[in-house]
Amino acid sequence: MPRLRAEGPRLKSRALAWCVCAAAGAALAALAGLLGRWSASPALGWAVALGAAGLGRAAALAGPADAGEESARAWAAAGALAALAAPALLRAAGLSDADPALLRAPLAGGGPLALALCGVLAALAAGAWSRAVPRAGAPGAAAALAGAAAAWAGSRLADPALLLAAASLAVLAAAELGERPWRSPAFSTLRARAFAAAAAAGLALAALTPNLLLSIWMARLQAAYPGGSYLALGDDGARLWTAYRFSNGGAVMLRDGVLQTPDPETAQLALLAVLGQREGPSRLLLARPPEALLALTAQKDGAVVTIDDGSAAERKVLDALGGGARWRAALTAPRGAAAPNAALVFVPAPVAAREPSRRAALRALRSRLAEGAAAGLLFPAGAPERAVDAAARDAAAAFGTARVADLPKGALVLASASPARTDAATLAAALAMSTDAPVADLQARTALIRWRSAPSAK
Repeated sequence: MPRLRAEGPRLKSRALAWCVCAAAGAALAALAGLLGRWSASPALGWAVALGAAGLGRAAALAGPADAGEESARAWAAAGALAALAAPALLRAAGLSDADPALLRAPLAGGGPLALALCGVLAALAAGAWSRAVPRAGAPGAAAALAGAAAAWAGSRLADPALLLAAASLAVLAAAELGERPWRSPAFSTLRARAFAAAAAAGLALAALTPNLLLSIWMARLQAAYPGGSYLALGDDGARLWTAYRFSNGGAVMLRDGVLQTPDPETAQLALLAVLGQREGPSRLLLARPPEALLALTAQKDGAVVTIDDGSAAERKVLDALGGGARWRAALTAPRGAAAPNAALVFVPAPVAAREPSRRAALRALRSRLAEGAAAGLLFPAGAPERAVDAAARDAAAAFGTARVADLPKGALVLASASPARTDAATLAAALAMSTDAPVADLQARTALIRWRSAPSAK
């Protein structure tokens, strides 16, 4: 009968416990970051990771306690394999369903199922590691917090999938070193063979983690139009920003694999609607623009353009789309220029149904603009109506009034101190003061802006 007892020198149980605790914390933070980027929702990533970890640990502690180092090493190795299987599952799901529609809605199709299965694997890993270290105590909790902090900080420099694989491999290596299956004569024991197979499986799964998200997003982009390459990558710790150029020369910005670049006609109409509200020369503030072309076009038409960048990662990607930071030199405002009298804010996709901080952000924006200035919030196509309506209420509270317009591929919330100009002829006349375009052409274009009815006073 094959022996199931480990042979050879053993790793100290305390060292294994600390390794499991630190790796569990690092794996939790890395998995949350990975799922947050996969779903384009950091909050959802943390919710799935924390929920799965809590469920797995509760289930483990409710079961019978296992005693002994041999059992702890087996549970540690099993948990490591479950954690390593999560990135492999995401790769298989992403590459098997390279639908370009997922560039707009990443949780469409089989996305929710893949997310749920990753949660199951995370719960299994948490349960197994909890069985390996049932009584971690304060030192174990401190090790887990340190591991989580290190993984969260490292996510700015490395792919969360790699951090998850590194943490899992560390646990697997500790279990293997404690077990030392190679010391069993000719791997004669069933346990030694199982640990050797676990090591091989762990390395095979870890080999699937490099460039996990970038490979999946590339497959979707290639399905939309064959050929292309990434221009720049930027990670701000919560979001992964990328600039991508298609083989036909078109370039787009993505945030967590979701397209941010608006439809050109929609962006131009939003700009006309905003500039048509100002008095005097156009002084435009573009907040978080996903492309450089719109700013350069507005500058060419006579507007003094100021860029309000997002994070450093977002700025890096925007400069890559503009051909380098030199494009900003054309937007240099004259010394002592007055405050902007118009602003256009690009709302990133996917749009949350409610942004609690938006009203405060709009009030801060209002304080930066000239008296009587108007500001527009451009929502991408498919934005929830609840989000547009909530933004209109917040804009009215910050500026005084707000109107909503439907554009060809998006929606615009226009905020101003006085009732907005919505008549196509009036808008065209106001725009003609700062452009050489014929009034008739401007009126034909502004007629494409479909203004919704003004909210009734209550």
